[in-house]
Amino acid sequence: VKFKKGLRADEEIGSGAGTAVSVSARPSAPSVSGPPSRAEPGTPVTFTCTSGGFSPRDITVTWLKNGAPLPAPQPRVLPEHESVSYSVSSTVGLSLSAGDARSQLTCQIEHSALAAPLRGTYNLSQVLRVPPRLRVGSDPAGPVARNKSVTFTCRVEGFYPQGTSLSWLENGNETDPGKPSRPTENPDGTFTLQSSLEVRATEQRNQSVFTCRAVHDSQPPVSDSTTLRVSLLPAEPGKDPASSDAGQSLFSSPALWIGLLLEKMLTGAFLLFLFLRGALP
Repeated sequence: VKFKKGLRADEEIGSGAGTAVSVSARPSAPSVSGPPSRAEPGTPVTFTCTSGGFSPRDITVTWLKNGAPLPAPQPRVLPEHESVSYSVSSTVGLSLSAGDARSQLTCQIEHSALAAPLRGTYNLSQVLRVPPRLRVGSDPAGPVARNKSVTFTCRVEGFYPQGTSLSWLENGNETDPGKPSRPTENPDGTFTLQSSLEVRATEQRNQSVFTCRAVHDSQPPVSDSTTLRVSLLPAEPGKDPASSDAGQSLFSSPALWIGLLLEKMLTGAFLLFLFLRGALP
């Protein structure tokens, strides 16, 4: 506004449209946070992305999993009234899978004060837990000759994270820790572990139950078991140990021995009867 100085008061002689002033501020780098504890495959989990200090208010938030966009609700921008600075919060929900040990979640922010989008990332391995699967077998399989060695093998498959402890139990009591291998990484990022236990197949161990127990990521233990069957007679070449056991079991039967004794007594009595009959006039 232009004024002309007067004797008593200034007199306006002209005015213009004025000057518009706007404030533009870049948002801070986005920060992505996940749930407070690990979750198993199939469990819904929620992630949050936050940023602040930007102006004007308009901002766009996009979520991506391994580069692919994810559906998400509209972000919340605060404060709701006019301000010189704003902050944004956005959430997204998804269900984890066993293969997410190698997956990455990205929060992408676009704003008029930015020449290029800002990105914050979160590795899903930080929140994923995949319980192990156990399989117990023996070599040799089936009945084992008495006093021979048998090797039990426990295969622990598909678990994440890596930390897992194994133990062996015989009839519910902890026994030799066995020989565990080093964990190997699978193509999907999970791990596999194997442990072996060698024992002697004594007669006292017949029908003993051997159990492999795994404790993974401080969770309740999981286990699998097998039963040791011992042949009470050494196996003959070319002969089935089970048939040897059956033969031994048959001839060791008390009823069979009583029957053989009665048979001999009756035969002896009959021969005595014939002898006495022939000796009488």
